[in-house]
Parts: sequence; structure tokens; C-alpha cells
Amino acid sequence: MAVNALVPYITKLLLENDRVRVSEFDVNPGEKTELHGHPDFIIYPLNSGTLRITMPDGRSQDAEFREGEPVYHSGQWHTAENRSDRELRLLVIDLKS
Repeated sequence: MAVNALVPYITKLLLENDRVRVSEFDVNPGEKTELHGHPDFIIYPLNSGTLRITMPDGRSQDAEFREGEPVYHSGQWHTAENRSDRELRLLVIDLKS
């Protein structure tokens, strides 16, 4: 799966090389990304909150993130909506192959 371009209004590129891309994802309550894809990736929450993850087929699931507790995900396409009552800040580490 190809790594998509960053969504500039909610992400900040921190590091990129031929092995990884590290970005900071800052999204306000109610904000939603457009459909985008990741290769296998790790999320490191900088604070706690909830994202509603919606897959291209319309299935959705709320993902709870706890500050400082990393989570691994297999590659996927999705949209993400902040369902929290405050800004959600995550480090997203895309693993390139």
C-alpha cells in the first residue's frame, strides 16, 4: 500500500526516510479527515481521546486512545473523526517496506 500525502491542516511531518514517516496528527473535536491510506503503522497518543474510524465499505468503529499507550495497526484505508470533546494529538509512525 502506498503512503498517501499528509493532510496539511491536521498533520505535521516530523521525520521521513526510506523506512518510516513520523507525523503529528492534531485534530479538533468533530474534525474529520478525508479518505486516506497507511501502510502498517503505529499510533502513539500524546493525549487521550476517541477517533471514529470509517473504512471505505462504510463500516465504522470508535477507537479509544490512552495517553502514552502505543497501538499497532495493519495497513488500511479509512477516514478518522475526532469524537472527543477536546483536541486529539497523536504521533503516527508509518512503516514503509
